[in-house]
Amino acid sequence: MGGYTADEKLRLQQLRALRRRWLRDQELSEREPVLPERRLGPVAAFWERFLQPGGLWRQKVFSAYQSSGFFFVRVLIPAWLLHYYVKYHVSKKPYGITMSNPAIFPVSPFILVPPSSFVKQWQRKDGFRSRGWCSSCAGRISGRRQLMLTRQLILEQHCTVGTVFV
Repeated sequence: MGGYTADEKLRLQQLRALRRRWLRDQELSEREPVLPERRLGPVAAFWERFLQPGGLWRQKVFSAYQSSGFFFVRVLIPAWLLHYYVKYHVSKKPYGITMSNPAIFPVSPFILVPPSSFVKQWQRKDGFRSRGWCSSCAGRISGRRQLMLTRQLILEQHCTVGTVFV
């Protein structure tokens, strides 16, 4: 006994017909695909109109883009490279092209110095109490906060100009 039975042959024939119909359905007609209408927002609508060929505005923007690209690639990048090379490889001392802060000397008019009575008051814990601070906090004030409070007290007591007090 060889071959398929009648039921198996009928089943295979129906499967072939079904596959053939499915493949035929996969072919698109001239009317397909049917896409929904695109609704553009204001920005997308602007770019859709802007990117249409022609138009004076588009030509001017493109020429500005080309010239700025030329400037960036042919002028700015080489200038940066030249500056880097001169700064770090040609100059006699390392970091030769730098700017320093202006010097502040001990007799500078910008430095405030408290009177000696203030220094004594600051060193005592009751100096904190007289200013409204609790004495238990005196040892726990951070250095930055202490410096700020010191400057505030100096300005309150109309201190003189002279040497540095830290």
